[in-house]
Amino acid sequence: MNRTTKTTKPAVRHQSMRVEPLEMRTMMAGGSNAFDLPVSSKHAAPPAVVEYGQRVSSQTTTGNSSQDSDSVSPRSLGLYDSTWGGEGFGRNVYWTGICAWSPAPNVVDMNRASVERVAKISKNGGNAVWTNQKIAPGTMTVLDYETPGLEDSTPTFAADRVRWFKAVAPEVTVGVYGYVMTNGLNLDNFARFNETDRAIFTRDVMARREVIDESDFIVFPAYLLGRASVDRDLAAFRNMANGFRELFPDKPIIPFVWGSYHTSWNPENDVLSDAVTAKYAQMLRESFDAVMVWGPRIDNNKLIDALYGPGGTEMPNGRPTNWANDLASTSDNSASQSKAKASGRSFTQSGPRNGRVLDLLRDDVLMKE
Repeated sequence: MNRTTKTTKPAVRHQSMRVEPLEMRTMMAGGSNAFDLPVSSKHAAPPAVVEYGQRVSSQTTTGNSSQDSDSVSPRSLGLYDSTWGGEGFGRNVYWTGICAWSPAPNVVDMNRASVERVAKISKNGGNAVWTNQKIAPGTMTVLDYETPGLEDSTPTFAADRVRWFKAVAPEVTVGVYGYVMTNGLNLDNFARFNETDRAIFTRDVMARREVIDESDFIVFPAYLLGRASVDRDLAAFRNMANGFRELFPDKPIIPFVWGSYHTSWNPENDVLSDAVTAKYAQMLRESFDAVMVWGPRIDNNKLIDALYGPGGTEMPNGRPTNWANDLASTSDNSASQSKAKASGRSFTQSGPRNGRVLDLLRDDVLMKE
């Protein structure tokens, strides 16, 4: 069954090359009922809310008087802006897109020259390949591997591209998106994550760990597929994060997130309800070091507000801070938002969709109907 959306896509050079990434196809494929959304009750709802980024007040007493002093939250979820069609927020990220490696339609060649070209833009600033987005010097970068031949390449092939990038821009943080780290698990497996699932995950990831070792952070998509699968999806992404963190405790985990349901199985602009947004934001704060918010700005306003909201200051599991965290106080966050909004940054791009618009839908893998 071919399933399409009514999305009016922005003009994209070499758009026909974009395909459903194998990583998400594999994760979500679960036999003949891979995308049956009803969720088993065995997948527990997320635990109680734990939020970060609160501006806390401490009191110092001198005699009979007390003085409030502002302090900074020990850890706040880092927010990266990969949205379009509205006001900017947080920090910028340069997602390359697969067309950065495309010299001609239907041709992909992630050669050294193309990687070094991107690295120079990330290091020195300039216009992004394909989207023409303005990139500031030193912008965190995500190299896109989401097409056959790259997503399933050897670990050394994939890691070499990161090494080439680092040789040009060693000071720029870089991650890999769309590369298949495990092909033996789907979201149901991750939601339960029993001993067998963990063994498969560890086996697959450790066989490909060279890619993560060379990268500065771990990237994967954490999108909600539909109303009936919210708790399963949240449990799966939490367990995925925990699995990676056990193997790479010092490596920040920064997924792509989206404040609307996946448009391959839901209407466009199907924004999460208040309750689901709260659950989603809670899971993100508890599980990750930062997030890259992706999609039309209108889809993400509610999620962004929830992620910037005040809350507690306890770090989950006593995790240490790292460069990906936002260590500013709430008022400082507000100031940075205002600065970004004042810039009027707005652009249109296609992004790391991982199944949102399926140009080449794999019916045999993805869905039976």
